[in-house]
Amino acid sequence: MGFDVPDDMLVDVNYVEILETIEVDRRSKKPKLDKEFLNKLLRTKFNDWKYEDEVRIIVKLDKYKDKSGLYFCPFSDKFQLREIILGPRCHLPINKVRAMVSHFHPSVTVIKSRIQFGDFKVIKDKKKSRLKK
Repeated sequence: MGFDVPDDMLVDVNYVEILETIEVDRRSKKPKLDKEFLNKLLRTKFNDWKYEDEVRIIVKLDKYKDKSGLYFCPFSDKFQLREIILGPRCHLPINKVRAMVSHFHPSVTVIKSRIQFGDFKVIKDKKKSRLKK
């Protein structure tokens, strides 16, 4: 999903060649997850994904827990849905997703992605994303 959010709510993603290792407490056998490490973990991706030039918004979900046990952050003027990208393994028909979304957010763009030929990048599948009349 792609959203419009204020720039001051965004954090840059750090792309690295070597991923962090998690220290484990010898006595409890539990990982040491201090605030600094968690912040780094939330903002780090492997360098192969650098082409995405991703930014993130970090939202505390504790106040958004639903009765079902799932977490939902409501859309607002500061958090507006603009696009939905169906991944390469998504089997939902793009036209059905477009129809469903159009009832709530008519201006949202829905596209289908695919794996780029000869690479690991995920890109727009222009053929499947084309609007059918």
